[in-house]
Amino acid sequence: YIETEYKIELPLEFSSSIGTEYETVVELPETSVLWHTDYDEDKVYELSVSDFSVLRSAATPDSTPRGVGGTSNVIWLAGDADNLLFELDPSDFSVVRSSGTNEWPFGIGGDSNVIWYCNDSTDKMYELSVTDFSIVKSADSLGTYTMGMGGSLNKVWFALENTMYELSPDDFSVIKSASGETNYGRDIGGNENVVWHCDPGAATRLEKRSPADFSLISASYGNPGSNPHGLGGKIV
Repeated sequence: YIETEYKIELPLEFSSSIGTEYETVVELPETSVLWHTDYDEDKVYELSVSDFSVLRSAATPDSTPRGVGGTSNVIWLAGDADNLLFELDPSDFSVVRSSGTNEWPFGIGGDSNVIWYCNDSTDKMYELSVTDFSIVKSADSLGTYTMGMGGSLNKVWFALENTMYELSPDDFSVIKSASGETNYGRDIGGNENVVWHCDPGAATRLEKRSPADFSLISASYGNPGSNPHGLGGKIV
């Protein structure tokens, strides 16, 4: 009898059998969480989903962190000093694994089942495999300055410097969009319950927005750092 615990989103308990071997998968329940990176501080943070206050932080494995996202069970992070994508352990921000990518990796997010990622040098949007970061599918970006991407299995958020989008997870076609308030928007993430967006041009603002129309719900100005680049997470 083999019992293994995985960080994937399946029903609370799922069992399968092949021949005489058995495997049980137990889901770790997700909680609301918000992950953040600051380009100048070289740190990854867990922030409060209610007021953006810092709960804890650690140095990033890449000295110029860009996008970040994930859930309470997994963190996806992009860094362009060494052009790497990382999976981090949410318990202590340690590196689980990493993979090389093209220069200028920017937005990244997703959950235990999917990775959404965009790259400013290739000007493309990607779905990546959660097992090895390989490309599942890709599409051309919706414009220049491809800044942010995140979401969950059934929800994709994407950002250029001055526009926010909801995209179809099937083919990255546009479902809806809204203009940002400056031309310096960066990462975006969230799920069906929230949109997180960061904008260094709007008084270094971290933003909580409505998934219905991208309207601003609340924001934090200049906290915790001066150059926010990554913001993502979930409200459950």
